Amino acid sequence: MEVIRFIVNPEEDIKNIIECWDEGSFKNKDVSHILPLELYELLKGQKPNIVRQIVTDYVENYYKQNSQYISKILKIATDTWQSLETEYIQKLELLTGKSFKLNGITACATLARRCPYNYKKRWFMFYLLAHPLQVNKICAHEIMHMHILNEFSEELEKLNSKDEFALLEALTVLLNQIKLSDTILAPDKGYEPHKALRSKVTELWLEKKDFDVVLKDTIKVIQHNGSHK
Repeated sequence: MEVIRFIVNPEEDIKNIIECWDEGSFKNKDVSHILPLELYELLKGQKPNIVRQIVTDYVENYYKQNSQYISKILKIATDTWQSLETEYIQKLELLTGKSFKLNGITACATLARRCPYNYKKRWFMFYLLAHPLQVNKICAHEIMHMHILNEFSEELEKLNSKDEFALLEALTVLLNQIKLSDTILAPDKGYEPHKALRSKVTELWLEKKDFDVVLKDTIKVIQHNGSHK
């Protein structure tokens, strides 16, 4: 099974970096910790139209000048992930009780430490300079999101977009359970605002060991207390 294809797309990376800059922070970290330091220094104090040009020039030059190195990174990422992809998906199916039906998912490299995903387009980003085990974790994390969105859409319809995001991010704490963590070998740390909710998911899982029940009970917690409780 080859579910994920690793690629580079400078245009998508440019868009992601500009969005990072515009937002100013990610995971409670200042943008200076998300972008390459050299690029951050070039962008400081610049107007929006100049920012776009600087980012475009920087990204295009980086991919052009480091093409051989980047090709090796993509090969390592592909080989490392494919060595565990089948086992991971089998365990994800056991965890959720649902067959995995997705394929043709694209993993696009980015120079930013911000990795968005798009379920409808079967697409997500991974940090180009991350350790291969960290790339595995990113892949596992995003695939889990997509699998849940694909198989539990009826349950998720009860939530607004903010609460759905919180639910999906909280549920990835289950990647740290022994059967999955033995395959991925890198912890899923999640977001600080969802720490309490992730703890609740872990508590529910250890008590119930039934994903359907954990999902429904977590949704009830979010609806009653809010997504950050």
